[in-house]
Amino acid sequence: MSLTEDLAPHSWHANFITAPFACGAATDPALYVRRTFSVEPGLKRATLYASALGLIDPHINGNRIGDEVLLPGWTSYKYRTLVSQFDVTAQLAVGSNAIGAIVGQGWAVGRIGWEGKSHLWSDKPAAFLELRLDYGDHETVISSDESFHVGTGALRENGIYDGETYDATARCPGWDLPEFDDSSWVYATVVPWDMAAVQLRSCAPIRRIEELAPVAITQRSGAAIVDFGQNISGWVRIGVHNAPAGTRIQLRHAELLNADGTVNTSNLRSAKATDTWIPGGQEHEEYEPRFTFHGFRYVEVTGYRALRNQGCRWGLKPPASSRLREM
Repeated sequence: MSLTEDLAPHSWHANFITAPFACGAATDPALYVRRTFSVEPGLKRATLYASALGLIDPHINGNRIGDEVLLPGWTSYKYRTLVSQFDVTAQLAVGSNAIGAIVGQGWAVGRIGWEGKSHLWSDKPAAFLELRLDYGDHETVISSDESFHVGTGALRENGIYDGETYDATARCPGWDLPEFDDSSWVYATVVPWDMAAVQLRSCAPIRRIEELAPVAITQRSGAAIVDFGQNISGWVRIGVHNAPAGTRIQLRHAELLNADGTVNTSNLRSAKATDTWIPGGQEHEEYEPRFTFHGFRYVEVTGYRALRNQGCRWGLKPPASSRLREM
């Protein structure tokens, strides 16, 4: 079958894969999945298909693939699980390569809705990766299955309503590179799924569409209150210099302020809408969440003295203060 043809439901080679250990609770870390493979000389085209029960960031050879965010988006997964397609020919080299992904809970696993229920479509987050290597006279397919290794890393918690906790001291440098030693990781397990529901995306994905700079930063009761000037759907990118390893920086999002200038979160009900970042002690570090988003105008930042004494480098790139366009 040509790579340019539509993929019929029965033609998928990949499975949805997850970890054999507990990973579906709100306090469980995100999954990191990976596998090495070889590329022969004469590769004409390489196409990656990616999806998840939950959310997925696909990686090849140390690089995140594509500009989509919150992939694959929110659907009734049982009836329609969307797959995104990427040309990754330029990301591959003859010889050893690595494919992987970070997998979060998203709408399929995490709590959503007025009743706050979770696991509506899946008990665990699961990755779907299919890489087709077209050599002209033959094709090789690398598919997510039990040959993939699974581990965890810096992303310790993630949820649409409650936000993320990212601990840079728990990073696994090079986890998405061919030379990474994954011998301490475990083999993936397959999640049974009706492949008739798995179909190529026919609608626009979620992407960053606008970047906003803060219009004001105010000190208030030991916190920095950052005002982006308008309510948006998105998230914040923040950078710090020389933050001690283990420092706990917290970003709490709100649409309104109280009369005393503090953030008003009364309309959030039970949603924490809070991202927590623990830097790893490097000279300069940046953070932005990948598996959550918030409706906000104001962000309360606490936990780092440099916000008060030395100033803070606020990231003004897409996610930090960007709006998102959803499907």
